[in-house]
Amino acid sequence: MTGRRTSSQACPDPGDGERPMMKKLYSVAAALAFLSLAVSTAFAQDWERAVSLFNQKQYRQAIREFHAVLRSNPDYYQAWYYIGAGHFQLQGYEDAADALQKYVAAAQKDEKGQATGYLYIGLAHYQLKQYDKAIPALAKHLSLSEKLQQKPETSARAALGRAYIFTERFNEAVPVLTAAAAETKTDSNTYYYLGYAHQKLGRSDQAIAALNQGITVNPKDADSLLLLGNIHLGQMKQNPAALKQAISAGERLVAVRDDESAWSLLGQAYLFDKQYAKAAPLLDKYARAHQDSGAAWLNLGLAYSRSSQWKQAAEALEQASKLAPTNTSLLLELGYVYESDKQYDKALSAYERAYEASGKSDESARSSIERVKQAKP
Repeated sequence: MTGRRTSSQACPDPGDGERPMMKKLYSVAAALAFLSLAVSTAFAQDWERAVSLFNQKQYRQAIREFHAVLRSNPDYYQAWYYIGAGHFQLQGYEDAADALQKYVAAAQKDEKGQATGYLYIGLAHYQLKQYDKAIPALAKHLSLSEKLQQKPETSARAALGRAYIFTERFNEAVPVLTAAAAETKTDSNTYYYLGYAHQKLGRSDQAIAALNQGITVNPKDADSLLLLGNIHLGQMKQNPAALKQAISAGERLVAVRDDESAWSLLGQAYLFDKQYAKAAPLLDKYARAHQDSGAAWLNLGLAYSRSSQWKQAAEALEQASKLAPTNTSLLLELGYVYESDKQYDKALSAYERAYEASGKSDESARSSIERVKQAKP
């Protein structure tokens, strides 16, 4: 998985989830008003006080009051709903899931109540990164909503799709996220995850289409720009035009998020496009942030070498050769740099190392050794 938004960011936080939760709870309270007529005035007052505290967002006090209701009237299973909702708002997701499980177990004849209960059970497990538990609960919410011919909660499909992704069930994620994107149309996160799922399934064209839709919604979506650029970069051998698209995505990314991932993407894209002067400063920043990456130093060395900056090229390639001492191509490049700078002893040493690394089979290394020996004064 990429370094994309965390699971807690991908799912609505308690503030975002409060409006649908509160709306459904008000309907539960209205239904319970009739039931309260059949019990004592004292109990009715206890119930109303608990509901009032909940509606005032005094969740801890409300939870205590609803537990008191259950102690005196265990059949009032609806109290578990409020208890679970209160814990959810307080981000006590384990307690929320536990209470709501008790609610749905008791509400067998109330499918509307179950649909809402399963929604928040799923979201609670999602927030806990318990995706295997979130999936069946969220799927149950969607199936019950379909059965009741009512619109499911908007966040449910998005959370379910992401839960599938985080458990690497990409085939199952695609239809769910496609439906979620069709419902909202303005959530760049959903388009990103849809593009990511397609990319993991090897469907580059569909991935690009989804990511472009997300970028249309949010032109500064750095994660989508990064993934889009990397997909285009991977296509350049089959489609040379994709390199320009990778550069475009990389340039937009650097303007939004000037970090290591942006330097790597745009630096490599410029390097492959032979824009060496533009590639070098980006690759230099990336290599210095990744001192132990031979590939990073090699790319930097190539950018300097191809722009005839021999000293800088030699420094970068020497660093790369320390990390990858048997890389024949790297050593040949190092020899070329020293030879071009007329440092023949160092060039000869690099070519000889390349020849040894190849098992004395690389013809380019052998001929370079002979050429440098003849060029030496």
